[in-house]
Amino acid sequence: MKNKAFTLSEVLITLGIISVVAAMTLPALIQNHQKHVIENKLKKIYTVMNQAIQHSIAENGDVNEWVIDCGPSNSPTCTVEETQKWFQDYIGKHLNILKYEQKDSYILVHLNDGSILRVNQYLYDMAFYPDAKALDRYNNNDGTKKYTRDCFSFRFNPVILNHQNDTENTSAFFEPYAHDWNGTRDGLFSGYYGCSESGTGGYCTKLIQYDGWKISKDYPWK
Repeated sequence: MKNKAFTLSEVLITLGIISVVAAMTLPALIQNHQKHVIENKLKKIYTVMNQAIQHSIAENGDVNEWVIDCGPSNSPTCTVEETQKWFQDYIGKHLNILKYEQKDSYILVHLNDGSILRVNQYLYDMAFYPDAKALDRYNNNDGTKKYTRDCFSFRFNPVILNHQNDTENTSAFFEPYAHDWNGTRDGLFSGYYGCSESGTGGYCTKLIQYDGWKISKDYPWK
């Protein structure tokens, strides 16, 4: 009886084919995994932030009773210390937070899953970084910062503040940034805040929410 076996050349050819297939498919698998992670983290921060706000309403009454007006973005009236104290007292205590980090005009809220929330000094615009590497990439890029992969724009603006007018759009509580959006999906790609190469990317988080918290094929993934 003769034992059947693969020759060395056959093994090498098979390994070569496997390597080529892996090289072709691995990048797509990695990118799909990264997108899935970000989708889940965006859903999570959206849920836990709104739950924290609801807990604060139960403790402190209507949002009008405890929200503060820190002025417009170009001339905030609250200090970074005041911003952090307000966030800690009314929202932060209902989140799983590792630490706070104060910067010149905002605070960074480091959450226990590795993600980071940026709360600006004027309070109502907030940004979300899926992890510390995303924060580093956003801060150290070539200057063309966009809210596409590393930074996702949200807004906490449940009431009309003193410096705003009654025609300005406000979010229910903690919602993806959608200022001046026309309400259509196409509108999320256009304009100054559009999720596109020509826009700043401010609407990118809203686009993901609009698509059921999924990063769709036409999302300008970077």
